[in-house]
Amino acid sequence: MGEAIAAMYATYLESFYDSPETVWLKRPGENKPDNGWLFCVEPQHQIGRFKADFLVTCSSLPDKKLVVECDGHQFHERTKEQAQHDKSRDRDIQSAGYAIMRFTGSEIHKDPVACTNEIGDFFAAALGDDGYSRLLELAFDVWSAKDGV
Repeated sequence: MGEAIAAMYATYLESFYDSPETVWLKRPGENKPDNGWLFCVEPQHQIGRFKADFLVTCSSLPDKKLVVECDGHQFHERTKEQAQHDKSRDRDIQSAGYAIMRFTGSEIHKDPVACTNEIGDFFAAALGDDGYSRLLELAFDVWSAKDGV
């Protein structure tokens, strides 16, 4: 499920920046290219003993790494043990230097655009007050470089 949702997020990020070439969906075994992308969406990213549903990085903010977890009701927070496991996992991921966002399955299915906007907000906030404008400029720069503009 993580790979399908990662692909969906990549598509939404592409549509937000109006450029299908600003988001790179990393496939297993691929090496990340040095340039030519603004966002990288990497399903099933290994962090220590855990596999994150997916990792989102921004080429212009190499120190910002966002783990996105997609929580189905069946496996998350139905019992105290499941909730405790998720909280422990979150702490381990954060101590490894990653930020983390969790979305429920119903949030994702009800309004995937809102979920994607929250991911964009994370990176825009790191760029300051005009973060979204700056992200759009960066997306244009990536698109221009690929298109030879």
